[in-house]
Amino acid sequence: MADMDFTKNDQAVVLQDLEASVIPSVLTQVDGVSRNYGGQSEEVDKMINSMTFSMAIALVIMFTILMFLLKSYMQTLLIMSLIPLGVIGAVMGHYIIGIPVSILSFLGLVALAGIIINDSVVLVDKYNNLLKSGMDVPDALLDAGITRFRPIVLTTITTAAGLAPIIFLRSEQGQFLVPMAVSVASGLIFGTILTLLALPSALYIISDLRVLLNKLKQRKKNRLELEPAYQRGYQEE
Repeated sequence: MADMDFTKNDQAVVLQDLEASVIPSVLTQVDGVSRNYGGQSEEVDKMINSMTFSMAIALVIMFTILMFLLKSYMQTLLIMSLIPLGVIGAVMGHYIIGIPVSILSFLGLVALAGIIINDSVVLVDKYNNLLKSGMDVPDALLDAGITRFRPIVLTTITTAAGLAPIIFLRSEQGQFLVPMAVSVASGLIFGTILTLLALPSALYIISDLRVLLNKLKQRKKNRLELEPAYQRGYQEE
């Protein structure tokens, strides 16, 4: 039996080295020997299976809630697509800090998904309300970005600052928390850039596609009249 020094290595890295070099050497020397992972590795496998199922259920619930709130498949799918993009930021954060990605990093990604969706909904909901009021698409995107810039950025700054003491922990007892904090902080910073820049750009591209489709069908609706949010606002009136 052995305990791992988390300040110097990670379980996934150790198991990878064992699988690549140590175990094949042992199995080739002795006949009738098999290997089986137990202890922490076995518990991690059980946790991964459980979390995969739980994450799938959570994504379905988030998709359903967004559909009821936004009433748009396109906007819902667009917001949900930011989650895997936020993972890129989390991985980059691990690379910058110099730590490997672990199961605890995945736990941080679960929390990160909720924060990114929350920031995106704040911006998209403001955008839809401006469209309902009759504001044109470019002006609505600009106004929504300016109006929601402060709360989104402040959320990112306060969250990252709050996690900073955990990220820079040097004690062995606190090392297992570092990957989780890095995932949330770095993924949120990257996700904020996506929310404020990529999301409005994608919304405008979708609007351009609606205009193009409208021209192909030879209809005479303007850009605003093609937006589902404006149509819902017009129907409610």
